[in-house]
Amino acid sequence: MQRLRAAADQAYADGDLSSAVAGYREAAELLGVMVEREPHDADHRTELCQVQRTLGDVLLDMEEFEQALGTFDAAESAGADAGMGPAFLAELRIRRAWAHIQLDHKASGMVDSQLGVAAYLPLLEGPNGQAYVLDAARGLALHAVNMLAVGDPDVASAAVDEALFMYMVGADEINADPAKIAVHGRMFRLAAELSEAIHHAYGRTEMAEAAGGTAAAARAVVVTGASAGEVAPLPLPSGQEITARMTLAEALDVAGAVELRQQVTRPATDREIVTVLDRVEEAQLVPAMAVRLAEQVRPLASVDQIAATRIALEAHALFAMASQSRENSMRFRLDEFGVHWVRMLLLCSRMAAAAGLQACALDFGRWVASLVSELVPHAYVDDAVRATVLDCLDWHAELLTANGDDAQAEDARNLARQLEEV
Repeated sequence: MQRLRAAADQAYADGDLSSAVAGYREAAELLGVMVEREPHDADHRTELCQVQRTLGDVLLDMEEFEQALGTFDAAESAGADAGMGPAFLAELRIRRAWAHIQLDHKASGMVDSQLGVAAYLPLLEGPNGQAYVLDAARGLALHAVNMLAVGDPDVASAAVDEALFMYMVGADEINADPAKIAVHGRMFRLAAELSEAIHHAYGRTEMAEAAGGTAAAARAVVVTGASAGEVAPLPLPSGQEITARMTLAEALDVAGAVELRQQVTRPATDREIVTVLDRVEEAQLVPAMAVRLAEQVRPLASVDQIAATRIALEAHALFAMASQSRENSMRFRLDEFGVHWVRMLLLCSRMAAAAGLQACALDFGRWVASLVSELVPHAYVDDAVRATVLDCLDWHAELLTANGDDAQAEDARNLARQLEEV
């Protein structure tokens, strides 16, 4: 097994991605057999999820996003079984978010990236917080890339600057260890160059120049023996592409929600908001704030669908984070908060389908279906919830049929018929 993994690692380092994939897949298959034979051996499970995560990284590099997604799902399952720590699962989610985003799974990509970053916070605040600083910096740099693609550009800016700050704090630790340069050097460089690009795009010249100086130094460190001027910057979005992406503050301006804008947004340069949870002062208020954002979506959808979708994704992430943390409002008042959530998701799925964004519509649809399954018990006793659930089931069946998934579409119709008979 060690020789097999070493060969795959070498192929990956040499840029022979096809050979690396073949090697890691073979290793994963063998480890899967070993887990079945010795289910109580924690080492086998740990090694399996490590190999699967690395395989997912290679598949991302090859732009095989569907395969990467399935591989990261398997790694998450194996990691949970192996009792892998939250830091491992946090970065896995952030990386999986990129696969979702590339497949136009906006809703899933938004949530995965937020969950990943949020998982680092209790680690950093714990007694061994210093041990997680560099890992958290790497996670924040990746999260910034994700948010620039699917989230709020102001969050991307804050996240990448926070990553850069954390890397600067840990610079001596990185530079003293060649192994850490190999692990963190590329992400340090990415954080510096992305910070430079974002600040230039928004006219923050001094901050851009400071990040640019750091980026030049990082390029020289990462590429051994090269001077700062010999290495080209990484391919990043242009300034025009960056500023074309709507911030939440801009979307709320379009909606005319001045007070709400003041409550949930901050200047990017303050580095205060790196996840949606930072928009709300107390955890128990997250569902209520999600509802306030969700209420902006429907009236705005007929005016500006880009702004409506921006707000909807922020509200969706807040709802999902509250649900993941089992916030009491989401557990005991799902018939209230869940209905706001699912109606918004339903609208987003329909908007995406109408725009020809089938993958995005299906992704929203999967979230609709998941939430409907939790609302069904309430639908049997509440007419308003039942009407919403039936609307969702009808749409999901239509969406699945259009995608050629007749079996699941029929399941949705059968459940709708059961509810209609109540």
